[in-house]
Amino acid sequence: MKHLAKLSALCALTVLFGSSAWGQVITVPLLGNGPKYGSPVIAEVDGNTGNGKEIVVASANGIVSAISASGNILWETSLPITECTALGGNNKVLSTPAVGDLLNNGTISVVVSYGGVGGKTCPGGAVALKGSDGTLQWNFDLKKLATRRPIFSVSHAAISSPSLHDFTGDGKLEIVFGALDRNIYMLTPRGRLKGYYQAADTVFSSPAIVQADGTGSAEIIIGTDISQNLLLRPPTPNGGYLYALKGSYFKDAKAIPFRLPGSAVWRAKFDQVVQSSPTVGELISTNPGLEVVSATGCYFPEDSTDKRGRYMKIFSLRTGKLLQTVTLPTCTNSEAAIADVDLDGKNDVIIPVQTLSHYGGTGQSKVVAYNPETSTTLWTTVPKVGTGNLRELALFSGLVVADLDKNGSREVVVMVSTGISILAGATGAHLTCDESDCLDGREKLTAFSSARNAAAVGDLDGDGDFELVAAGPSSNGGIVKIYSDLNQLIASSPGSSTDYLPWPMVRGDARHRGVQDDS
Repeated sequence: MKHLAKLSALCALTVLFGSSAWGQVITVPLLGNGPKYGSPVIAEVDGNTGNGKEIVVASANGIVSAISASGNILWETSLPITECTALGGNNKVLSTPAVGDLLNNGTISVVVSYGGVGGKTCPGGAVALKGSDGTLQWNFDLKKLATRRPIFSVSHAAISSPSLHDFTGDGKLEIVFGALDRNIYMLTPRGRLKGYYQAADTVFSSPAIVQADGTGSAEIIIGTDISQNLLLRPPTPNGGYLYALKGSYFKDAKAIPFRLPGSAVWRAKFDQVVQSSPTVGELISTNPGLEVVSATGCYFPEDSTDKRGRYMKIFSLRTGKLLQTVTLPTCTNSEAAIADVDLDGKNDVIIPVQTLSHYGGTGQSKVVAYNPETSTTLWTTVPKVGTGNLRELALFSGLVVADLDKNGSREVVVMVSTGISILAGATGAHLTCDESDCLDGREKLTAFSSARNAAAVGDLDGDGDFELVAAGPSSNGGIVKIYSDLNQLIASSPGSSTDYLPWPMVRGDARHRGVQDDS
C-alpha cells in the first residue's frame, strides 16, 4: 500500500483547462491508467462541505485518486495489488469505489474492492481509505483469510463493487461485496469479518441493499454463478441465482452454508450466470411493493458462442415471483438504471447491451429503454461517438440518467467507443454527435482510447448547475474529464420534471444501494 501524496501534488499542477463553443472542460491527468469497468463517483469525500464535492476514481492498475471540484488531485493511493506481476496493469481493480461515513463520526471513507480475473497468487479483497488524505484505514485481504479458513478459491479477487448500509441500526455502515472465491462477504465498519455466505460459485455481481418485506433487517439482493453439481441434493444446474439474502444472518464471523434454510427471503434460478448487478425500484404498480430487475451474464454454454440469457427479468422484491421476462439483443452483464425517462409518471428500465462476437453478439452495441408498466420497449438506440460504437459496452457497469441542463426533461448518458454519447430520454435520439462531422452544432465528446464504464453527474461546486464527469484511459495515461455549462452542451426538449438526478451514477448513489427511491 503506497500513499502517493508528493506525486499527487505534482500531478495537481498539470490540470488542463479547455473550452469549446459551449463551455468549460477540465482534463485531470491521473497517476493511474484510468478505470476499465469501474466508474467515477461524486460525493462528499474530504469532510469539508465548504469546498464542494469530490470525485473518486479507481484505475485498473490499482491506484485510487480523489479529485476536488476544481479539478485538483487531493491524493492518490496505490492498493496492495498494484505490484503483483501475475496480473496485467489493466486487470487489478475492476470495481467502482463506494463512499460513506463508516463509523458515523464525521470521517468519510472510500471503500474499494480489488483484484482481477485470474492471478490466484495476487491478493484481493477490500480496503477503506480515509477520504481527507487517502491513508489506509484497513485492508480485508481474502488471500490471508484463505490461509485461516477452509475457503476454496480460483481467485482471491473481488470485482463486485462494495455496498455500504447500516444493518444494525447503530448509525454505522457495514460493507457487502461478492468475490471470485465463491463467497458473499459482510464486513464491520472497521473492516473485520462479520459473516459470509457460501455461494458455491464465483460472484461478479454487485449487491443492492433494501428491505424486501418492509420489516426487520435489510436484505442483500445479489446475483451469483452456479455450475452443475450432481452430487448435491438437490443438484445444481449450469446457470446462476439471484438472491434476497437476509442481512441478519451475517454475524459472529461465521459462514452461512449454501442454501441454508431461512438465510434467504427468496432465491430465483437463471439458466445463465447472474453477473449483472440487480437494481430495485417501483416498476409495476399492480405488484405490492418494489421490484428487482436483473440481466444475466455471458458464460453458458461454455463451448459455444451462442450464449443463452438474452433477457432481463423483473421480480417482486417481497416474494421473488417472476413478473416479466424482457428479450434483449444478446446477453449482457451490465446493470440496468431505473428512471422515468419519457415522463409519463411510470419508471422505465434502461440498460446497455454489448454485442461481442464471442458471446454470440452481432452488429453494434445498443441501449434499450423499456417500460415494465406497459410491457413495451420505448426505444432501442445504437450509441455512437461520431461513428464509433464499441461492442464491449458497459461490462460490469451501466449508464447514467439525469436532467443535465435542468430544463425538466431527462437524458441518458452512456460511455462508448472513445467518449460520451448523450441520448434524449424520451426518444433515444442522439443529442451529441453520431456522425463523422455534425454540421448541426452537436458536440462530439471524444476523450478516451476506449470507454467501457459509466459516467457520473452531480453539482460539484455547489452553484446549482451540474457537472458531467467521465474517467478512462487515454493515449497519455488515465484521465478524468469534468464538463460544465451543460445547459449549453445539448439542445434537449423541455419537460416538467423537477427530479433532476434519478440515476446519477453507477449503483444509483455513492453508497451503492442500487435502489431508485422516488421518496
